Amino acid sequence: MGILSESNQAKNTGTASNKAKFKIEGDASPLYVQFNPESYSVKEKVEYHQITGQGTAKGVTQYVSSVQSVSSLSFHFDTDSVLGESSSKSKDATDVSSLTARFSNLLKVDGDLHRPPLVTFVWGSISITGVVIQVDTSFTMFDREGVPVRAKVDCKLLSVGSDSAIKSSPPQSPDRTKSRVMSEDSNLWELANREYGDINQWRVIARANRILDPMNIETGTVLKVPALTDL
Repeated sequence: MGILSESNQAKNTGTASNKAKFKIEGDASPLYVQFNPESYSVKEKVEYHQITGQGTAKGVTQYVSSVQSVSSLSFHFDTDSVLGESSSKSKDATDVSSLTARFSNLLKVDGDLHRPPLVTFVWGSISITGVVIQVDTSFTMFDREGVPVRAKVDCKLLSVGSDSAIKSSPPQSPDRTKSRVMSEDSNLWELANREYGDINQWRVIARANRILDPMNIETGTVLKVPALTDL
């Protein structure tokens, strides 16, 4: 599913009322999709950490985090408008990676926000607000010059909006400092939303743990999460 600008979408279809789109924090122009998705899935989970003490084979299961809601979406991109015609025309094919790259950029830290932007996926009655935590791109077709013209993008969106299961389960014991173990798929923004209900509070956790680079935290690191009353 390719992503087009609002003006290009109106030009190509005449209407965008039934098109799925992404609203990006800090960007006034939404990104419309080229093809609406056929389906999407939602995975909700809680996280536990297994601790094994010395001198014993029996482990202790420690509760780590509340419910996390992750939506998986699959998109198809297609710029194949001249494939199969003369080789001279095939040179004019548009590289589909110019579309997929814009989608992958949602993983990058915004210079003004100092974090990746929030994204809201809107399609009909569906509205999912969150942060993009994973993007997998597969190029599936090439023109005669080797230019990729079709691709599939699978992305995962961690919900942080009012529709999130995380939001409906408010933080417990806000009057005491807690410790949390960083897992492979965790980050400070997700942790701040989970503990405080506010993604922007990641700086509080960073300061408490003297973290200079929030994008470079080793898996297994134990972080101190300050009490809400200390904010």
